[in-house]
Amino acid sequence: MMENNLENTTQNDFDNSQKSVLDLPKMEAVLYEALHTNTLYVNLIVLCIIFLFIEAGVCVLAFTVEEVRPYWVLSVAGVAIVFGLLAWIEFKAFKFRGYALRNHDLLFREGWLWKSWTVIPFNRIQHLEINQGPIDRLFDLASLQLYTAGGASSDIEIDGLTPQRAADIKTFIMAQNTTLKQNESEPAI
Repeated sequence: MMENNLENTTQNDFDNSQKSVLDLPKMEAVLYEALHTNTLYVNLIVLCIIFLFIEAGVCVLAFTVEEVRPYWVLSVAGVAIVFGLLAWIEFKAFKFRGYALRNHDLLFREGWLWKSWTVIPFNRIQHLEINQGPIDRLFDLASLQLYTAGGASSDIEIDGLTPQRAADIKTFIMAQNTTLKQNESEPAI
């Protein structure tokens, strides 16, 4: 009798049926939340600050090294062209960045030339951290850092959130994670 009961339990609980790739949910079809527009401004300001330091270094080099002096205009123009290209790439990439929350996971997408979609199941998240740099505070922004059990390569940072939104997402993920762990620990009947 017990052997028959064990067979029924095993057969009813275990499903290893084949799935068609065409029937799987599409991550691209999910409605992603856009990052706050101020994020673009912060990223461009940081890019400008880096650009100004590089331009200052090029100018100092051009006026202190006599061999470089005839080429200082070309050097400054070259750095300006690279800056313009990076700013243009930032504009294009910003439109694609976004996140989506679901019952069991968080989706994050980024990139323009090299697109990346990341799915992080809540039960893999070790801890969450909200960060806010000085420029972020000026624009009322924060970032949410998710650390996972998969190591540093699977950790993500969602920037471009308001501090309240980051706190709300952190609270939601922690609550979902607690619920999922409670359901896992409950014995199956």
